[in-house]
Parts: sequence; structure tokens; C-alpha cells
Amino acid sequence: SNFKNNKGASKYLSTSTLTADDVTNATYQETDSTYTITLELKNGGSSYSSKKTEDNSPIAKTGLLSGKQLNTEYDYLNSESINAGVKSKGAKANGIKAETTNAKITVTVEKETGNMISYEASFDWKVDIDTIKVMFITVPKATGNAQTKVKISDFVW
Repeated sequence: SNFKNNKGASKYLSTSTLTADDVTNATYQETDSTYTITLELKNGGSSYSSKKTEDNSPIAKTGLLSGKQLNTEYDYLNSESINAGVKSKGAKANGIKAETTNAKITVTVEKETGNMISYEASFDWKVDIDTIKVMFITVPKATGNAQTKVKISDFVW
């Protein structure tokens, strides 16, 4: 199930499907009123070509929404999502590879109720696009890097 925002809509965060195999390190802190769990995740990535699409990035399993089009509510875009965005602009890519590294998830939970107080995710992201064509222009290779940080809080329970 998806968590509802203060307007009752399911956006930005859904149920996590992470497993122990996705985690490289886990820490736990306790205060008088909260538990804080931090998970460091394995590096991963996704690739897209006209023949197949793969995604083995643990960040895709964290509950951050991702989708098949470029959208402001998607915090993680895999190579298939990027390709859909490229196509929506009238362009074509021969292949796309997206890598995620240094991924970390921190969740703070209220002891008394068990409700999540905050959810923080961070990861480094590198994208390589092989031969992108727009109308009569051909770019042999495009590369982008980003450091992504997302904090979601003020949940309505």
C-alpha cells in the first residue's frame, strides 16, 4: 500500500521491497522517543536497449516512487524511465545505462505509535546515453552525474 499525503493522495512513497541481500550495512539508534534505522545499500544500476531492459538497483526497491515517464514525483529514474522521457521529446537513444552508488536510507519512527516521522534517501547517480538522435542532430555519447537527496516528513496518520 502507498502512504497518503496530507491531501489524501498516494504520492512520493510506497511500500519497500528491500531484502537483506540489498543491504551492505545497517545501524540503529534509540532515543527516549524515537528509533532511527539507517541502511546502506549495494551499488546497482539499470540498462536499456531495444532488445532488453534490466534494473538491479536496490534504490528502486526503497519505496521511492519511480515510473515510466519523467515526472516530478519520481525520485529515482531507471534507464527505461529515462528512455521514455527521451522519446517524449521526439528523440531516440541506442542505449542507456544508469548506475546508483552510495545509496543510504534513514527512517525515524516514533516509539509510542510506531508511526514513521521521517524518511531520508540519498544516492549518487550516473547516466550514460549511447548515440542520441534528435531530428537531424546526432550526439555520439551523453553523460550526466547527480547527487540525489530526498527527505519526506510531516506524515499524516
